[in-house]
Order: sequence, then structure tokens, then C-alpha cells
Amino acid sequence: MKKLFGFGKKEDDKSKTAKLEKTKQEMLLYKGQTYNPVEDDGITTESMFKVIDGDTGEKIDVRELLGITEEDLKNNPDLLNILKHMNEKSPLQ
Repeated sequence: MKKLFGFGKKEDDKSKTAKLEKTKQEMLLYKGQTYNPVEDDGITTESMFKVIDGDTGEKIDVRELLGITEEDLKNNPDLLNILKHMNEKSPLQ
């Protein structure tokens, strides 16, 4: 059955497979983002836990914003270790 007005034409399996293979090849060849000191040197563990409030423009710590405690992350050791590190480096006031 023909689609109404030809919209939403079904892509054939051969085309899908070709696109998938092309994507896989591009992923294998990807070497990562080039180093940009202006952007990259400013990224720290502490800065990754700050978000900017859209209303005030103020930087807010996500731990405070979300009310995250160590107890909340007891079942996720990776996040718990990150939170412990943040609390040592930059404790909340």
C-alpha cells in the first residue's frame, strides 16, 4: 500500500545496513577531540559539579541543587567515590 502523499517512505534494509556500516567505520577511525587549552584547561572535577542557574546566572553546586547525600549513593560505588572526592576538595558551606 502506498503511503499518503509519499511521506514517510520506508527505507530499505540495504540502505540501513550501508548507513550502519558507514557509521561503524567512522567510529573506528575517530581519534577524539583535539586539545583546546582555552576550553580543556578550565575543566576540573569541581567545575563539572557546577551548573549555571538560568534565572540568576549564578553557579550552583549540583549536590546542593539535587540534595544528594552519600546515603543516596550507597548502592553506586563509582558515584559515591566521586561525591566523597568532591566533599574533600570543595565541601558545601
